Amino acid sequence: MGVSRARILGGLGLSLLSAVFLVVIWEAFGNLWWLTFVAFVPMYLAQYRLLPRRWSAVPVGLAFAAYYLALAAVGSSVLPTWVILGIAAVFGLVGLAIGMVLRPFAERTNYRWFVVQFGLIWVAIDLLVQDNELIGTYSWIAYRIGGLPQLVQPVSVVSTPALNLLLHVVNAAIALAVLALLDRRRPHLADVPVPRRVLAWSLGVPAAVCVAWVAWSLLIFTSV
Repeated sequence: MGVSRARILGGLGLSLLSAVFLVVIWEAFGNLWWLTFVAFVPMYLAQYRLLPRRWSAVPVGLAFAAYYLALAAVGSSVLPTWVILGIAAVFGLVGLAIGMVLRPFAERTNYRWFVVQFGLIWVAIDLLVQDNELIGTYSWIAYRIGGLPQLVQPVSVVSTPALNLLLHVVNAAIALAVLALLDRRRPHLADVPVPRRVLAWSLGVPAAVCVAWVAWSLLIFTSV
């Protein structure tokens, strides 16, 4: 049975919601930093439960395009409009290419790598483009919560990419919990449901890491 028009529209709506979140987390466009912890969750729901598999790359492409559109727009004083839009388009295409493999891989591996697979790719791209002369590492998503010194102290030891990855893991873990809840209440939405055992450790390990991170950060913060 095909996917209904309502599901497709809902999936596209959630994809756009993530795109909006990924713009307004920037200081120049609202500084809603707290959305950094959930900005990708609507994207995941659209990608894995609402849109058909052949459309599952669209939410990822929109997420990349929106985030890098905001990044390029921050430099609008030195970049012409066509360059800003071009940067967003290029990264949107990169996101589409990445999105084509994410859902098939997650379903084939029963979500065992779900909480890290997208984050590892995103952080790898961050590292590949970090040496540009225009914005350097300003694209790193950890900088969106840079105004919270109580939470970012461990980067002085483990580096900022570790926090970049942790933020992605938090988003993915929350999304996986919602996907599992949908699997119980709307099982017809899932081509491959989230196994309970995978869900348990995919939530437990990130939760433990987050608790350790926050405790470590507060310890450093209060000692300086």
